[in-house]
Amino acid sequence: VMPPNAPSVASLATSADFAVLQWGLRFTPNVLARASMAAALARTALNIKSGAKGRASAIINGVAVALIAFVFLSSFRYLPLPIVAAILVFVAARMVEAEHFIHLYKSDKRSFWMSMVVAAITIVEDPIVGIAVGASVSLLFFVNELSKSRSEITLNRDKQLVAQFSGSNDTDMREFGGDTLVYRFAGEMTYINAQAHIETLSNLHDSVKTVVLHFRNLFYIDIDGLDAIGDIIESFESKGITVYISTVNEYSMGQFRQAAWFRRAESEERVFAHTRNVLEHLGFPLSTEDSPSAATASTA
Repeated sequence: VMPPNAPSVASLATSADFAVLQWGLRFTPNVLARASMAAALARTALNIKSGAKGRASAIINGVAVALIAFVFLSSFRYLPLPIVAAILVFVAARMVEAEHFIHLYKSDKRSFWMSMVVAAITIVEDPIVGIAVGASVSLLFFVNELSKSRSEITLNRDKQLVAQFSGSNDTDMREFGGDTLVYRFAGEMTYINAQAHIETLSNLHDSVKTVVLHFRNLFYIDIDGLDAIGDIIESFESKGITVYISTVNEYSMGQFRQAAWFRRAESEERVFAHTRNVLEHLGFPLSTEDSPSAATASTA
């Protein structure tokens, strides 16, 4: 209920404070947008729980809220706050899906505890603060996962398979002796995870003399990734290791051709359409009568 000595809207309109308020409303739409988003959370959840999931329902809901605000807004000041609280608690309780949290707890405990932290911040502080904290921390976890190198590694010695495994940041290939290594990039190669690939490929046994870089499963690469591959090739060549490039997919070929190291490899005939072609060039026996190990090493 408004206090008896509260100023009227008419008096506020002529005051300096109201002029400042008008200036703020005109130049801070982003702040107001965030506030309106917080108010719409419960209303949207209630619509969905009630079965109103279409676009028309959202439009009808918005029009209804606007009409109620214009027609009955002056009457809401007489609505007791406990009644408002009861409505909000009821809606909030219906927003909780127990089966979803059970699934999170069983499958992804990190996401489960993150949701608990967001819920606690929402209750103690504010929904927007909870969402902002949850989104920021989740983004950091996501970037941390992206920063890890993803690859498949095949090591051969005397044209026979020695080891085949998935590579990661902590992979140490120095314990595997071999003379030919096939390194298959997977996913993306960007400034976020380029250093991880460099570190993985720096842990080679001294017996490695040939490296085949396979790019079929590399679906995205940026300028930092291209520069990192150039650094990798330069580092190998400084150690006397011959580097071949194979299976560059159509999504990345345009970018690869812009790199000086790729054009140089093409001019030296060290770029091949398939890894099998590289291994044949190196003298690997890849006929159908060969052993399973040689066939495995020849996978394109």
